[in-house]
Amino acid sequence: MPNEYLLISDEVSGPPWLLQIMRRLNESSSALLRSRMQDWPNGPLLERGLALATKLIMLAIIARRINLHIQRVRDELTDEQGVNEHIRRGFSFRLTEQTLPYDILIDIESFIFESRSAYEIIGRFLDNFFSHILDQSITQDELIEMLDGRDIDTQWITELSNDRNLFIHETAPWLAVKLASREPLEIELVILKENIQDFANPEDYIEFDQLRNIYQGFESSLRAIREFIFEKIRQFEQSASN
Repeated sequence: MPNEYLLISDEVSGPPWLLQIMRRLNESSSALLRSRMQDWPNGPLLERGLALATKLIMLAIIARRINLHIQRVRDELTDEQGVNEHIRRGFSFRLTEQTLPYDILIDIESFIFESRSAYEIIGRFLDNFFSHILDQSITQDELIEMLDGRDIDTQWITELSNDRNLFIHETAPWLAVKLASREPLEIELVILKENIQDFANPEDYIEFDQLRNIYQGFESSLRAIREFIFEKIRQFEQSASN
């Protein structure tokens, strides 16, 4: 008897970014664009779109999980005297939840790897979209130039690539905590690139703000890319009507 397989339903609708583009094509004044939108399920855009939608939902879930992890760490640092003593003597702080650091590291690495993966899939999606829908081509350099022209800081792309290469090829991260405020207690995670005893050299670690900037830069870039696509659709419609 052959194996039987059960597909799991996607209970979450696709991200607004993709749905807005599809809706715009369905409502286009160009019959040709509407026709090409109808062919979406029959070509590479279907697979690219599904992959991109999955990645974007995964990233949102990872970001929420990391925020919850940070709260769990904060809850363990309520003994101010004990924290001060560990800092003074240079001792590592042992968390009650011994697997919590690994939970955090798994999600930190997932965030880095999946962000880079999503960025690459966006590039392939755009290549397919411009080719099959607009009869045009687009390169990564053109995409970055477009983002720069809209005052989007694209440094996050380089940082993301560097972090991904470091942790996939060279080492594993570890954690420290920066006490940003004592009253009220506010902490920031610090991701160590190597085994260090002090934090004099910022090249030895990644401030959590850098990861936050990557996430925000990614979201800002997605919005700019959506508007860029809409502009290209309008240009196509205008050229077709002339």
